[in-house]
Amino acid sequence: MMKRTKIWMLLVVVLAASATAQTIPYEYVTEFSTPSDLGEPLAIAVDSNGGVYYTLLATAENNTGCFYVANPFDAPAPEDHILVDDGLLVNVPAGRGIVGVDVDEEGNVFLAMESGTGGTSSITKHGPAPTFDWMDDFGNMAMVTGQRYNGVVVLPNDLIAVTTFTNVQFLDSNTGEILRDVSGGESYQRDITYNPNTHELYISKNGGNSNNGANLLTGGSPDNLEGYAEIQPAFIAQGGNNGTYGIKNQKIGYDKVNDLILITDASDSPTTIAVYRPGDLSAPAANIHGYQSPEGPLFLPADAAAWTDENGDTFVFVTDSSAYRIVVFKMGGEGESPEDIVNDIEAEHPFTYVTDFETAPDTGAPFALAADADGGLYYTLFSTPNPNTTGCYYIADPMNANGVENHILVNDGADTDVPANRGFLGVAVDDEGSIYLALETGQAVSANVRKIQPAPNFGLDTAFGGGIIYYGKRINAVEYVGSDTLAVSTFDTVEFLSSSDGASKYVVGGAQTYQRDLAYNPNTGDIYLARNRQVPNEPLGSVNLLSGGNVDNLGGYTEFQNHFVPQGGIGGTYGANNQLIEYDAVNNQIIVPDYSGTQAMMAFYDPADPESVFALVDGSESDNGPFDSPADAVVIHTAQDETFVYISDMGLRRIFVYQTRGATSVDQWDLF
Repeated sequence: MMKRTKIWMLLVVVLAASATAQTIPYEYVTEFSTPSDLGEPLAIAVDSNGGVYYTLLATAENNTGCFYVANPFDAPAPEDHILVDDGLLVNVPAGRGIVGVDVDEEGNVFLAMESGTGGTSSITKHGPAPTFDWMDDFGNMAMVTGQRYNGVVVLPNDLIAVTTFTNVQFLDSNTGEILRDVSGGESYQRDITYNPNTHELYISKNGGNSNNGANLLTGGSPDNLEGYAEIQPAFIAQGGNNGTYGIKNQKIGYDKVNDLILITDASDSPTTIAVYRPGDLSAPAANIHGYQSPEGPLFLPADAAAWTDENGDTFVFVTDSSAYRIVVFKMGGEGESPEDIVNDIEAEHPFTYVTDFETAPDTGAPFALAADADGGLYYTLFSTPNPNTTGCYYIADPMNANGVENHILVNDGADTDVPANRGFLGVAVDDEGSIYLALETGQAVSANVRKIQPAPNFGLDTAFGGGIIYYGKRINAVEYVGSDTLAVSTFDTVEFLSSSDGASKYVVGGAQTYQRDLAYNPNTGDIYLARNRQVPNEPLGSVNLLSGGNVDNLGGYTEFQNHFVPQGGIGGTYGANNQLIEYDAVNNQIIVPDYSGTQAMMAFYDPADPESVFALVDGSESDNGPFDSPADAVVIHTAQDETFVYISDMGLRRIFVYQTRGATSVDQWDLF
């Protein structure tokens, strides 16, 4: 049986309640990667022979394009991706590009190019595969320029329809002449598709009113363009894009054989392809998640196109943009049964919510967490929204933490000017209870590591370079790894320091930039590194690995392995927040924030299977939940063999507490 990624416990109720509504099964078939050195796959179309055309949203200047794959079912190699158009007739900034594609019955390819406000936008026409010649009779040398074209669909009678931000235009597909222009649509229209059974046009959008997933243009037909007069908002009122701004995740398709609308649904978590029957828009007839994929569920699906073969089998092709892949599903078959998913969760999910509490008032947002041997909890504050609101606090009994009197100030960082959105980004506690704090100010000269004496004194330990050491590097995290050794991470190195005097012991360079935190596995010596900001063409590198050494063999650490945990984590967002990681040595689990869906969560991974999340929590059990911006986690094990997971949430200014049964491995957990 294919490996299936597990989802969080609270989704049991949602799936059970919606099982009757999801009557159409879609079975995972296969998937293939798109070029990793170019932009993200966005729009998709399929020709009558099952050949796939996909476009690329530029992640850097001018790395857009459109490619053709003749046989998407046969593990296409890089050379099987044939370039249709590289989009280089105009300058294309990042975040723009060829955003729409469709194919007519003769195999001619129409592309919609969008280059932003004030830039050149166009509709271009290419001849059929394999040469994709420019069709110069279309417009001006195969190009029609005009408004910000975001989508294109082929209609009967030698017509195409295109959508702009607010309009729908009908063009002669041979000459490019604009035959009708319907204005008055809501802004931020992003894609368009056509229902030949009713002649309706469905228009996906984003921004503006929060849940307007798709608008409607009706009343006309290819024989009566004048009948298309008014764009109706909120045809599909829920799902779609949930108000999110951006080009990604704003596409829509139509399965003409089965009379189904396919639209990205960012109101679900994770994002899915929602399948609607045009006659019943109250709820999706199905949601395509991709749980059956060995690479995990859909990460950030952008568009879907349906194709029915000569045997009557229907396949749906989905561009999973940030995962740089196209995933193929078959309508019918085994499908993704909600009952099966619920059974998986009930068999394997370990968590129960206990409580949550506010952090210190009139300060920054709770960020990094650590615990001492007695079960005391330490949390740092991210200086937001105001400067100089960082600090570190201690709670002796975190299970009874309500009341500001229980939050004891460890250090306020007042000796350093801390701008907004910086602060104490790391905290660690050694075996004697000494506390180590990493202060990051955005400037290498003022970043520092300091050592604090154990509770209740919390004075600077002057043996540690006078108490505060300025290393001249932007140190983002600190971890005590044993044997008088600290591990600290900078943007692109891991350094080992003496925990006694702060002297440098060993440095490993060559890491990917934007490292934000590290966690040490004492069982294997592995070091897990959380990072943020998508490196171009490496969008899923949320957790990297440094291995080969241990605390007694620092020289064994020589090389970083990128994308150890390839999905989840940070989702590529830039910023110092939400980039932390924890390792629980007792239960052998990596814990990292997951911002890949619309609901931010805390994800749990087994180091032996880092490509599959085995559990997620989202704080929705709490009256104060769900999570807004979970940042870090720490695990406290009690003398009664109880395990508690503490999770900081920056947006809610709270710390959430979950409990598992005591265990020596993940497999021994029981569901409460």
